[in-house]
Amino acid sequence: MKTSIVKSLGTAAVACVALTGCSLVAPVATQMSYNASDGVSVAADSVNVRNLLLVGDEKGVFNVVFTAVNNADSSALIHFDFLSTDGATAHAHFMVEPGTTRTGNLAEGDPVEVVELPGQAIGSTVQAVVTVNGVETELSVPVLDGTLPEYKPYIVTAEEAAKH
Repeated sequence: MKTSIVKSLGTAAVACVALTGCSLVAPVATQMSYNASDGVSVAADSVNVRNLLLVGDEKGVFNVVFTAVNNADSSALIHFDFLSTDGATAHAHFMVEPGTTRTGNLAEGDPVEVVELPGQAIGSTVQAVVTVNGVETELSVPVLDGTLPEYKPYIVTAEEAAKH
């Protein structure tokens, strides 16, 4: 009788492994964090910077575009240091109040910060250091233009760049 119980348990275990296949030990994809858009994201201190990207033209004038969610009760300073492929550097900084802040959409009156990285190719990435309240994170930031209609409101003309 004990032999039949052991055989039944063994058969059940083999059936379980056979029916579940690799999913028994594979990671669950819905629990993995990823960037759902073209930009990159970083969480530092109590601030989440989401969908960070540079949008501009072939002249090297770029709008720093992102959404920040400040979960703290006080303002946070976000500082960006960008390094282009040819060694040029550019800096931008933003004060983010508690809650959500969007930047870069000229049509909606968002705050705009323009950086100049001459020679940076559209479609490439720029190395960046994002500093939030003293916490530094390095990442590669995509450089886009207005080819896609959703990014046209973020293109900064030379006249608009002179205002910033």
